[in-house]
Amino acid sequence: YSKRRADYKITYDPYTATTGSISNSLSFSGSMQLIDSETYTAPADAKVREIYVTAGQKVTDGTRLMRLSTGDTIEAGFDGTVSAINVEKGDEVKAEASLITVADFDHMRVSVRVGESNISSVSVGQACKVTVSSAGASFDSTIGNINYVDYTGNNVAYYTTTVDVDTSETENIWPGMQATVTVTMDEAQDVTVLKVDALSTARDNTAYVYKENASGEMEEVKVTVGVSNGNYIEIKDGVTSGETVYKIAEKEEEAT
Repeated sequence: YSKRRADYKITYDPYTATTGSISNSLSFSGSMQLIDSETYTAPADAKVREIYVTAGQKVTDGTRLMRLSTGDTIEAGFDGTVSAINVEKGDEVKAEASLITVADFDHMRVSVRVGESNISSVSVGQACKVTVSSAGASFDSTIGNINYVDYTGNNVAYYTTTVDVDTSETENIWPGMQATVTVTMDEAQDVTVLKVDALSTARDNTAYVYKENASGEMEEVKVTVGVSNGNYIEIKDGVTSGETVYKIAEKEEEAT
């Protein structure tokens, strides 16, 4: 779109406002970790008399797992899944030998490092979303703990922040999987949005756009802006959804 003005030929790029939702957020990377996992060991030299469970079996707190010749019965100390059985019925085992492992895969934790420039924007109890891309899964949760004391880093301080996740309704979420914790800072829904590139900035740092008036001339129109995600921005006043606005793309001096 081109217009002649004075001794210049000005080319404008058009942008059309739409209705949508927009938000900005902070994202931090970490990995899924177990909260409860225990390997039960033999209290003394013994023989394995009975194994009551199988690998992969769900168990609850107090479920009998194994009985030894010493009369000891190994029981689960929490709800979980039998992840490994290291012996067979009839095996002779030494004291402290590993017998069986139970892990809770339904309740896991993500630990992330939050840098000093963002730590003031994060707080315990704040809503967040945990995404495990490899499993195509996401979970709503809250910030559980922030360790302000044991920070890491030299030139920049990082603070360990944890988020607990209920994964009981989703299959194939395992320890070590990469996870992203996203904290939404600002959000606006069903509002007028425009590409950030459509805006021009005045000397007083206010935003404006160009509109074509009834005479076919371009005029500056101030706009009030809101939430921005870096690519799109909420327009609170000055532009309506469906309206086309312009920005100067090129100003070329005319030969005289």
